[in-house]
Amino acid sequence: MAEVSRVIAPDLPGFGFSAVPGVDSYDYTFAGLADTVEAFLDRIGVRKFFVYLHDFGAPVGYHLATRHPERILGLIVQNGNAHEEGLGAPWNSARAFWADPSPGGRGPGGRGRADHLFRLRQQAHVAQGRRGHLHRR
Repeated sequence: MAEVSRVIAPDLPGFGFSAVPGVDSYDYTFAGLADTVEAFLDRIGVRKFFVYLHDFGAPVGYHLATRHPERILGLIVQNGNAHEEGLGAPWNSARAFWADPSPGGRGPGGRGRADHLFRLRQQAHVAQGRRGHLHRR
């Protein structure tokens, strides 16, 4: 891909070699991570782009693609769920939220259950002083 295009591969906050903002100062949700990537792309002047979606970052890319479809030249998806059959038992709380997105179906703080679970997991990861990718169990 690098032979025909410019490849930009930023680490998401709290992942890889990036900084690990405290959970009180950063929105560790897929939408929050997409906000950061979008701001980064805007800052470096990227207006139209292909999005490579992989594993845990796939929902971040889906947020980018659905926010501004006119900017997306294409999606390259590897190991990123986009269908219900691809979601196993760890997604049961997210499914419950999708079935009932009302305030009563949301987790603490008014966030969706899936975002809340991700936030709790990221908090535990940061509290243990670990960096790098979170792995599904």
